[in-house]
Amino acid sequence: MKIHRSSKCYFNKWLTTKKKQELKEILVEHSRIVNYFIRKYENDIPQKKKNELLLANYIQECISDTKTFFTARMVKNCFSEGYGMIQSSKSLSTSMGKKYVSPKHYGKRMILSETIATHDIARQTKLFDFNLTLGCVRTDRKKHKISIPLKRHIQFNKWSILGKLSKSVVITDKYVIFFFKVETGKKKTEGELVGFDFGLKRLGTLSNGDVIGKNINKLLLELNIKKRCSKAYYRKKEEIREYINKEIKDINFNDKQLIVVEKLKNMKYKMKERGRLSKSIRSVFYNLSYRQVLQRIQMLCEENRVSFRSISPFWTSCECLSCGHIEKKNRLSQESFVCLKCGHSDNADSNASKVILKRFITGKYGFCYQQDNLKEYYISAN
Repeated sequence: MKIHRSSKCYFNKWLTTKKKQELKEILVEHSRIVNYFIRKYENDIPQKKKNELLLANYIQECISDTKTFFTARMVKNCFSEGYGMIQSSKSLSTSMGKKYVSPKHYGKRMILSETIATHDIARQTKLFDFNLTLGCVRTDRKKHKISIPLKRHIQFNKWSILGKLSKSVVITDKYVIFFFKVETGKKKTEGELVGFDFGLKRLGTLSNGDVIGKNINKLLLELNIKKRCSKAYYRKKEEIREYINKEIKDINFNDKQLIVVEKLKNMKYKMKERGRLSKSIRSVFYNLSYRQVLQRIQMLCEENRVSFRSISPFWTSCECLSCGHIEKKNRLSQESFVCLKCGHSDNADSNASKVILKRFITGKYGFCYQQDNLKEYYISAN
């Protein structure tokens, strides 16, 4: 199985003021050309294919209409990015059943292919050891190139060893994003099957009894008293992000075959259903943490050949693992679960994580995972 990974390399502190200004000028012009393409051709997509719109006659027409200082190669890169934006917006509107909204490029980043951006190993110094060169960008300057010095870090080196560096890059006015293709091998067919329940007091509870993120509630309460958008607020957000990553890394993926989580969709309802914290805290928790947790778990599952699945989040916190009875009053508090029908009791988050796993395995997509392992959850419930 192939997975895709990315790595950021910052360069802002190594560029001269002149280079920074020039890079911003290129970003602004790039945005102008992309938006020109969107306005002119969005109604022709997908009838007209990408390769057709990248032909020389369309490129020259753009250069003539916009009086741009970009080269034909650079305009071609702009067209390619614009095509992708239109395609993504139309696909999203169709899948969500909503009206198509024309995309807009804001000049914050640009995607460049190998025809413009080339990278190579630079003479190693204490400050940088990698170089990105932008060439064939503008027609108003002869033999114009921009050399961007970079420093490779641990993550970049890791993916360089495990995978293949892609030839396309994303550039902003502060950093470059590199992409890697990594071959991980086939998914595991043996190992532990676990459900993962996301909580307000504890970041996550696994059906095997493991718990991560016991201090997340304390950190979120500290974030809530910070003035929104202040430096202290963003510092605390970064602290929480690092804490989440650290806690998820503590999960042992080596002995696992499957991890089942709740779907991200409708999680606002889920948080309200469980709500013991204020609305503002739940909002911060949902926006800041749940997406990050799911994405991080999914990424680590892919890297370790562990299957990653999701189920509907409705009533998992109120369903009894033993008899399947669903009632709000089953959940006495944030920590306690007692079934009013059969009397089964457990930690609320632990019960929910086991229900999540049970729902998937007994569902229509979980047939291949129906092993003897599942019996232990029924045994532990009775």
